[in-house]
Amino acid sequence: DAMDSTGARRRIGMARLEKIELGGASVRKVSAAVFDFSNIRLVKKNIDGIIGSNFLRFFTVTIEYDKKMMTLSKSPLKAADCADCISMEFESGISHAFAPEIECLLNGRKTLLVLDTGFGGNIMMPMSIYRDIKDPGKDALRKCIGSSGGGAFEMSAAHHEAVLPVFKIGNAEWKNMPVLVAEPAIETPLLGAGFLSGFTVSIDYPGSTIHLRPRNGATALNHDATSTGLKISRKNNGETVVCG
Repeated sequence: DAMDSTGARRRIGMARLEKIELGGASVRKVSAAVFDFSNIRLVKKNIDGIIGSNFLRFFTVTIEYDKKMMTLSKSPLKAADCADCISMEFESGISHAFAPEIECLLNGRKTLLVLDTGFGGNIMMPMSIYRDIKDPGKDALRKCIGSSGGGAFEMSAAHHEAVLPVFKIGNAEWKNMPVLVAEPAIETPLLGAGFLSGFTVSIDYPGSTIHLRPRNGATALNHDATSTGLKISRKNNGETVVCG
């Protein structure tokens, strides 16, 4: 039994691949989940698989969103390259398929965030946490109708839009961050590409550290909500539909 980032659960098959090669890097005897990808077909193109942390955990992974470049290295980041970074230690384990988990403060509440580069927003959190941290007397939730997101297994997650008063990781904090609230699906908050794309992200898996280097030397955050007002998906017959 497996659960994707939206909380959808499914019975999946497991296999062992003799080798996965990505660029000039390779890992042998890698466990792989086997399931139908028809629910996450993208409008522009189909994808054939997801590279996960059970492959990436052998490398220092650097993602440069502005250059659309990912680098895999067997060496840790040099100290000089981390001088202006937000640096944090992280945990990882089989419970989240070895994805990095970092400690943060959500409006003063200490919790763990799972890094999920496949999630396009800033933060997605369970409704239970949102209810605990929202300002007393305020409830600015806006409910999405229909399917507003999806994970590896299905495109059926309906979310609420909200604003997180204070978000803090490492020695940096941001105020009034647009977030998504899921009910009742996910169990652990996710930190997504909407936030990470403002940085050059280096994940030193062997050293269990993450370094976020602000692009252009600033830690500015886009405070506009990432919603476009509608969600589209593509059916198996190729038809494009509005689903939320």
